[in-house]
Amino acid sequence: MLQTTRGERFAARLGVTLFDLLVYLIVLVLVAAIGLTAAFGLTDVREKIIFLQMDERNVYELWIADPDDPASAQQITRTEAGVWDFDVSADGQYVVYSMMDYSIGARDIFILTLQTGESIPITDCAGGDADCYAPRIHPDGRLIAYERASMNSGSRVGIGAPRIWLIDLDAGQTAPLVEDAGGMVLGTDAVWSDDGSHLAFYDNSGANIIVYRFADGSLRVVDSGMGVTGALSPDGAYLIYPEISINRGFLRLFETETNLLRDVTDPGELADEQYAAWSPDGRYVAIGRRVGDGRGTQIYLLDIWNFNVTPLLIDRQYNHSAFQWNAESNQLVMTRFRLLNDDGSLATDSTQEAWVYNIETRRLIRLSEPGQFVLNPQWISAPHRIATP
Repeated sequence: MLQTTRGERFAARLGVTLFDLLVYLIVLVLVAAIGLTAAFGLTDVREKIIFLQMDERNVYELWIADPDDPASAQQITRTEAGVWDFDVSADGQYVVYSMMDYSIGARDIFILTLQTGESIPITDCAGGDADCYAPRIHPDGRLIAYERASMNSGSRVGIGAPRIWLIDLDAGQTAPLVEDAGGMVLGTDAVWSDDGSHLAFYDNSGANIIVYRFADGSLRVVDSGMGVTGALSPDGAYLIYPEISINRGFLRLFETETNLLRDVTDPGELADEQYAAWSPDGRYVAIGRRVGDGRGTQIYLLDIWNFNVTPLLIDRQYNHSAFQWNAESNQLVMTRFRLLNDDGSLATDSTQEAWVYNIETRRLIRLSEPGQFVLNPQWISAPHRIATP
């Protein structure tokens, strides 16, 4: 004798077949998923670009654009005094930015929740007689590194040199990254490794790069006269940075565990290299290189496995800067500045524009409108709607 299953008996009570019941359940699950998606704004997981651009008040604010639909660019902040600089959390949930209080000439750092548009201060630097700016978010979103300089109000000393501080969002506390008794370790241009294990910054007091390892609080010091930090490998095991030779830049690789150094481009070559961006997959480094007459930085690709350098984006009409990889390591966002007109004459009315370059398709897309000056474009992958003012 065949026995009926519990599901079949339940379906019989409802007057439907088991197959019909399964179909109904699947539909209910899909409807619930769609409802939750709409309720929580989980509607858009595409990579977009966030950047600084002036609004109609001639104040720099944050804008966001879809590379596949540049005309969709939207302004997402409308602050009292404009956004000075910013960084985006890896999960796309929030942005941190600094804003100037022009009445005292000092900046504080704010956190903007993108889904709600709510913005609140997370420092009280003005109240502490300090100027705070250049926030950089830890990959897990828990810590924020930033630059802090003493204003020294009421004295004739003047504004102090910046140092790197950390904000712990969970604890609601901020403190210097390096607690040196003499206060001699300065810091600018902070850079995280993708896994958050290391933080590198440039120390102007000693003309060197310092790599801080969070596992044990140790410091690695790398002599460098260029004045920039460079880029950490995704796992923090290596730092690639520009060094100066005569009047040109070349690239060096520093191993953070062993302190070993090696040149990865030729110091004697007639090329000037001053910018490097490590791909998230760890395989390539995009480098900015000037060759020949030195007019216009072009983008080359350094294969970290064999140190071969090949041209990636060469357009002598433009200068390329501030390029950054997307999470899949197949696209770069950058700023471009036109140097030459189509007839070879010098361009006299250029502005700095945001562009995206797809390495696989070789497609180049301009995101910003002609005539607009753009700063610091970054990738953002936000799984929600973004509030606009």
